Amino acid sequence: MGNLSSFQLSLLIAFVAAALVGVLLFALGIGPTQKNAIGPVVIWGTLPNEVVDQVLEYIRVEDDRFSEVVYVEKDPRTYSEDFTEALAAGRGPDLFFLSEENLYEEQDKILFIPYDILSQRAFKDTFTEAGEVYLAPAGMAALPLLIDPLVMYWNRDIFADVAIAQPPRYWDEFFTMSPRITQRDQSSNIVRSFIAFGEYRNVNRSKDILSALILQTGNPIIFKSETGQVRSVLSSALDQATPPAEAALRFYTEFSNPSKAVYSWNRALPEARQSFLGGDVALYVDVASQYEGLKRANPNLNFDVTPLPQSRDAERRITLGHTLAIAVPRGSANPNGAMETALMFASSAHVAALSKLTGLPPARRDLLSQNQQDPEQEIFYEAAIASRSWLDPSDTETEGVFQRMIEAYVSGRLRLHESVQTAHKELEQLLVQ
Repeated sequence: MGNLSSFQLSLLIAFVAAALVGVLLFALGIGPTQKNAIGPVVIWGTLPNEVVDQVLEYIRVEDDRFSEVVYVEKDPRTYSEDFTEALAAGRGPDLFFLSEENLYEEQDKILFIPYDILSQRAFKDTFTEAGEVYLAPAGMAALPLLIDPLVMYWNRDIFADVAIAQPPRYWDEFFTMSPRITQRDQSSNIVRSFIAFGEYRNVNRSKDILSALILQTGNPIIFKSETGQVRSVLSSALDQATPPAEAALRFYTEFSNPSKAVYSWNRALPEARQSFLGGDVALYVDVASQYEGLKRANPNLNFDVTPLPQSRDAERRITLGHTLAIAVPRGSANPNGAMETALMFASSAHVAALSKLTGLPPARRDLLSQNQQDPEQEIFYEAAIASRSWLDPSDTETEGVFQRMIEAYVSGRLRLHESVQTAHKELEQLLVQ
């Protein structure tokens, strides 16, 4: 037993020393430069092979110690299940990509990076606020790489048709613009919509949209204490006359209420994305990663992108941002090599390469501070800086929570307060599970 303990202690000291050297250079943006071989490292993720392999090639050119690092592209539909099964069978990867949407469910499978390797101060100085969801008392769950922020796309022809020169910057402008843009036929059916808000089933990213509205009010949805305790604050008043989530839900659902002047959407209409592509919706909210897909789907659509609107009295701009991060799983066959590889991936040069290949903004502050010549990327970078995220207890389960909250209020089955309170309790239950 004494020999085993000495071996374990020596291994730990070697690992920490190696990581400390790596972090020092990582903070400078150049990645680790030790001469020891990295060894075999297998990375799993859902990014295309050609994207990650190209970044790996850049890394190998700089440092041949990473010659045994390989990437395996996985099917996003079965990624989580495959990952869990592989870890249980002892054949899991040494590194894996994850989003903050999966962090809470996967946290027990993650080898946290301790703060004596990379301090919280260094993390916050390096990465944007959207990435701070990965901070925990035990250390960092992952290193953020990219951000996919929520933005707003607008049909320039529709706005020109009603002589409105600019898309809205503030939410209160929706109340004057919607009646001017929305058109109905003689039977009061909507034939042109201002925005696809108010429903769940035919509104893409409805959970994200409502989450962003709630985050803009100052409500983090899930609160995490310094000791790591988590709880839902969805229904909390937060010293405001109206609980922020109630105000957000009321605003979002105004546009599906036929008795309101801003009425512009209902569940009988086609899916929001298809309606926007067909030129029947003036405003469409989605993530930045959808931009190229929208262009390909309808090359003749005259549209542009703009930041998500804000409250006029807001002290700071906020939008929702999904992050892509890299983490070391428990049970990695090569945790030292995996850590070195993660640090190299998260260095400035390689995050910049990954950002260029994917078209998504980087999660690093030094890269986001650089001027962008591309007008769309300028908007995406601004949105990435303004991005926030929340600790989702289960991406799939909370989709149901938000759907029930929206539909219970829209249908009149529950009052505003009751809808939010019920969703709050459901989130609490998910956190307990």
